[in-house]
Amino acid sequence: MNEEIKTDLLSVTFTSYLTKQIIAMAEAHNVDPKGLVLTSLRATLKAHREIKKEAKISPLDDAQKKYVSDNLTLGNGAIAQHLKVRPAAVKKYRLELATDYVEQNYLLESDIAISVRFGLHCNKITKLRKELGLNKDGAHGVTRSKRKSATDKLGSDEEIGRALREEGETLESLGNRIGVCRERIRQELLKRKIPHESSLRTVLWYAFKIAGKDHGDTARNLANKEWVRARLEECGSPGALAGKIGVSEIRLANFIKKRHGLDGNGIAPKKRGELVTLQCALCKEAIVRRKSVVASQPSNKYFCNNDHRNKYNSAYGLREKK
Repeated sequence: MNEEIKTDLLSVTFTSYLTKQIIAMAEAHNVDPKGLVLTSLRATLKAHREIKKEAKISPLDDAQKKYVSDNLTLGNGAIAQHLKVRPAAVKKYRLELATDYVEQNYLLESDIAISVRFGLHCNKITKLRKELGLNKDGAHGVTRSKRKSATDKLGSDEEIGRALREEGETLESLGNRIGVCRERIRQELLKRKIPHESSLRTVLWYAFKIAGKDHGDTARNLANKEWVRARLEECGSPGALAGKIGVSEIRLANFIKKRHGLDGNGIAPKKRGELVTLQCALCKEAIVRRKSVVASQPSNKYFCNNDHRNKYNSAYGLREKK
């Protein structure tokens, strides 16, 4: 840079100098300088405002920094009002705290969790992390290599299949055990070709869900229909049995009814009575009714539904049944 340019820089503002340089460059290349000057001026003025704003921010002292660190849940305005400083100074110190934390824990916590911890927007944390060159691949702050090593802890295909069929395990519980999400477990099972449909769950699986994974003997007893029947006869009700083995009464009652087909006394519920075939008086279609109902409500005519009954009664001037 020659002496003439140096003198020019000292005598005019940086914006004016930049404008002159852009115009000179545009004229040398026969380009209209109007758009170039406007765009460059905007960028320059914006940079000047940022520098000016930074210069006005007074750094916090140790006592003020301690107050900010202890009250990260408060807003910048509330802290600034208490400390009698500018909100930008509080925000700047928050970013300093977040920078140190992100460098150490960006793989262990998500950007959202860190943003909540320091009272900053999630986009700020993401931008800060990328500026630091800390890139991570995958959800929940777990890198691809870590996810791969985590799925190795699932065990063999036979163990996983048995857990999903008999031991009360779900995709989510397997993921929680090794620290990955449910979707990652689903992908791993598809890759290994391990069936995991809910229709494959056995009675023992539901028994484990009631008794808990740490009470295998209780779960195996609950899966035995004859054992449940005998205990119900001794205790008299599902509530008494639930209190005896330490499980939820409502869940046990539903389990006994749905999985073993027993009522509260250990007796199988009554089956539906014998069915008889009749004929609809209007459409002449065959209909099925219970024999006990037909015997208790004898009639000369039967119908598929109330709509057919009403049409028949209207045709013969009889009273409709609503």
